[in-house]
Amino acid sequence: MARFRNKERFSINTTEEFFPVGLLTEGILQTMGIWAGGMSCLNFGSTITRQRNRPYHILILCTSGEGRFIMEDGTEFLLKPGELFFSNAGGQGHSHLPATAQWHICWVQVQENASWLINPPDDFSITKARYGKDIESCMSGIIRDDAIENDDYAYMQNLRCQILIQYFKREMKSTFLTGKNMAYMKAFSKLWQNVSAHISYPWNIEDLCRIMNLSRAHMIRLCQEFYGMTPTAKVHQIKMNYAHTLLRTMGYTISEVAEMIGYDSLSGFYTAFKKFYGTLPSDIS
Repeated sequence: MARFRNKERFSINTTEEFFPVGLLTEGILQTMGIWAGGMSCLNFGSTITRQRNRPYHILILCTSGEGRFIMEDGTEFLLKPGELFFSNAGGQGHSHLPATAQWHICWVQVQENASWLINPPDDFSITKARYGKDIESCMSGIIRDDAIENDDYAYMQNLRCQILIQYFKREMKSTFLTGKNMAYMKAFSKLWQNVSAHISYPWNIEDLCRIMNLSRAHMIRLCQEFYGMTPTAKVHQIKMNYAHTLLRTMGYTISEVAEMIGYDSLSGFYTAFKKFYGTLPSDIS
């Protein structure tokens, strides 16, 4: 089997637009492990090759035209509009190039241990994207929005990034989860909705295990597998995210927010918030 090495060759009139650097170094894209991303129009003569054992997964969404993929083991296939290609960081290398005069794609590179990628294929996959148009629209807004960079601009960009991540998460869940894992994921989604609906409750792992009807060990194992964290850490994440949203957009005082998510001690809330976000609640509100 041939071993591919990273290389790029672009023909005349090929265009690439990338995520703004600032969004990749701070904010939700950085938090969710997005290393790079963009929208490309590749013309005949362009070739991109990626090697195996990269520190990042690759997702490529075909939006128009067709692309030809050549894998290290000799497998060849066409990626057509509305189809999604996933390449595991540890999987085989591949080359991709236009099979039509122009090939338009949206693409992202995702850190290999990103917690939102649930049970991805060990090598590669080609699937029909359920949220392809939504992903394309979000990425276009993030990359091409030329609005004045004021507070509203920053807020809208962050909102677009959050929506984009949600679409990718839905795409990965619908693509890669099957059978019992899909059933568990649906049950977890209902569990976290219940946690959010009773955000002030002092949830502990016994409560969570009882609702899920799982043993403590099984609960911890599944939560680590699906989310990369323990069940109590997931609850803490939900509470902190909820607090951040309230402080950022709803106009509540810090003490009100602390009480709403179940903190009896204001100093305890300050400490937890600072540890989670690296900044104080007063810097948000």
